This record gives sequence, C-alpha cells and structure tokens, in this order.
Amino acid sequence: MPPSAGPPPLLTHPARRASGQRRAASNPRGSGAGPRGLPDILTAYLRAEQRLGWLDAAADVDAAATLIVGAMHGQVLPRVLFSPPGAPVTIPAGLAGRLAGVVVGGIASAR
Repeated sequence: MPPSAGPPPLLTHPARRASGQRRAASNPRGSGAGPRGLPDILTAYLRAEQRLGWLDAAADVDAAATLIVGAMHGQVLPRVLFSPPGAPVTIPAGLAGRLAGVVVGGIASAR
C-alpha cells in the first residue's frame, strides 16, 4: 500500500471502528479480568478483526500491536517528559494513518 493511500478501510470505516471498539473493550482472556492496558486492548481488537477475516489468519497480531504501541509511545513520551508542564502534546499529522498503512500493508516489495 503506498504511503499516500491513507489507512486501510477496515481501520477508518465508522461502523468497523465502532464495532472494533466494542470488541476490544470485551475481555480478551475470558478470565474475568479485562484488558490490562493499551497493548492488551489493541491485541484483542486485532484478534477480533482476524477472527472476522479482516486480517490474515497467519498474521502475528501480537507483533503488530507491539509495533503500533511502541511507535506511539516513541512519539508521545519524549514530548511529555521533555516539554514544559502543561505544554500540548502533539504528534506529526497523519502518523496514525501512516502507521496503520505500514502495519496492514506491510513493507515488503510487491515483486
């Protein structure tokens, strides 16, 4: 997927996003304990998408969630830690969509 194409439709369609948010908020472990944090929530969401066939059944959703969360932390934490108190925290425009495009579309050559 070319970087200029934007995020894949499964990540931007309002109905898909709302449905995914509901699934991600559910218990991913079935143990009575809900998700522990963003990595668990995102992994649960990606697994739900995988079960529905929106993501490849062989995709490593744990690795994808780790990449996404790590990239977001890498963008936000330095701004929080090294900015004056109360300063707005901003990330580069379009970063979330570009990350989604790379994770879903991959970086391998099409040849």
